[in-house]
Amino acid sequence: MFKSHNLILFICSLKFVFYYLEFILTAVFHPFLSVYSLDACELTLDPNTAHKNVVLFENNRKVRLSPEKQPYPEHPDRFDWCYQLLCTTGLTGRCYWEVEWKGGVDIGATYKSVRRRGALDGSRLGWNEKSWNLEFNDKNIYAWHNNIKTVLLAPLSSASERVGVYLDWTEGTLAFYAVLPDSQIHLYTFFCGPTQAVWDVIKSSKLPLQYILYPVLLL
Repeated sequence: MFKSHNLILFICSLKFVFYYLEFILTAVFHPFLSVYSLDACELTLDPNTAHKNVVLFENNRKVRLSPEKQPYPEHPDRFDWCYQLLCTTGLTGRCYWEVEWKGGVDIGATYKSVRRRGALDGSRLGWNEKSWNLEFNDKNIYAWHNNIKTVLLAPLSSASERVGVYLDWTEGTLAFYAVLPDSQIHLYTFFCGPTQAVWDVIKSSKLPLQYILYPVLLL
């Protein structure tokens, strides 16, 4: 099980390809994913966390990388080293969402306490113990956690540049699926086994903020 901190379930890591990422924020229903669809959640990107080369648009549901820095105000939550940003809401329980993209992207989750300033290994999605990440590029798909890389498979076709992410917070799993027109393909599942300490936190009326997961994108 994940610790009961807000899992920032979306760190977006933007590559230097100026395409866009799109969050599917409406209720998602696929006959082949009916169980997950019942747990569909709406997500929006948090402009206060976005690196200054990241541009948000369409009510903070799409994002792209820009060669020019944006006039964002200084904010303690803003990433200043990695081209990434978080979603506004931390997630617990069971949640399902989808991301569509062009180019390269990292999709994953992190605790809110992840570093925001400098130090690539401390702030980049999947390069520390506080975050989990699937990296999609033109060569391979990689799973990252605690700076350990696992090679998964060949790149997906352009027709399947949509990924569904399913969090089961109490079971400690974060699963990724390639979403196709009439099916889905399991890509990878991160698993953090339940611990007594975590169960104690879950039973309490309020969850410590540092254990809630947040969605993250890395461009």
